[in-house]
Amino acid sequence: MSTNINTQSDESITTVASKTEHAVNKKPSITKNAVINAFNGLHFNHAQWGLYLADPPEWLKVCRVDKGYKKIPATWDPVCIGKALLTKGVPMSKLDEVFIRLKDWTTKWNAA
Repeated sequence: MSTNINTQSDESITTVASKTEHAVNKKPSITKNAVINAFNGLHFNHAQWGLYLADPPEWLKVCRVDKGYKKIPATWDPVCIGKALLTKGVPMSKLDEVFIRLKDWTTKWNAA
């Protein structure tokens, strides 16, 4: 059985920690590109994820940790995105596959 989940390297989907003062005291998060790579094919394709992360609908906006600015990308809570995708009909088994690859987030996903 094939899956639509992108198989990018783990390096592209690991947790980011911003080095700017702007991000001090922010929750752990991942970048826009990491979201696109991790969730590609689930609810949206690659291009659609890019568009919807740039101008997120309300259900996705609540998952944004930091809006970003200038050359600093917005960051996102992948567990929040996963929970939101469940409400959109994405099967739990597909989301579990995402969080196997998002190793830094597996425990938090399993506890959600």
